[in-house]
Amino acid sequence: MGKEKNIQTPWILSDFMLSQVPAELVAIGIVHPFSQQGALGYLNHTLDLILDRVGEGIEGRRGERVLIPTMNRWKAPWVLLYGLGDKEQLSKEVILEELCQLDSDLKAINMEPIAFLLPAYDPYHWGDPVEMAQLLLKGISRPGIIVNPNTEILHRIHYKVRRYFNYLLKEKGSSQ
Repeated sequence: MGKEKNIQTPWILSDFMLSQVPAELVAIGIVHPFSQQGALGYLNHTLDLILDRVGEGIEGRRGERVLIPTMNRWKAPWVLLYGLGDKEQLSKEVILEELCQLDSDLKAINMEPIAFLLPAYDPYHWGDPVEMAQLLLKGISRPGIIVNPNTEILHRIHYKVRRYFNYLLKEKGSSQ
């Protein structure tokens, strides 16, 4: 019964900065090596919170998870860094596998709402924001907030992903 409710609830698109998004948890996918995180710096000037935690051992490898309290430096009380794997081996399939695993982990954490930075999207180097948003919809079973302060990108996502979301609703409805 709960799944049906989640399927029918739309995702929210937000142009907030990561540090200002009104969520319980902000989930950020990172790649290995961690030094390749160009897009994160581009999106958020308060990245110091995350960079302070690099010494705790997260390197961006697949399956890695670090839950970080923001200590009131961000609006959300928690940030979850999750590893996507080696940058050279990044593919849509790998990202989707990691998102599906992350979905299981998020069910155990049981926090809502959850905000997501587009996984593996770097405006300068890699990924398409629409494809990354579609992967989020496919890999994460409950809706959340897709965060990107670039309103032009949000408009593209809204236009193209809305149709994809409706397609997923029909697909999941027919399989039940």
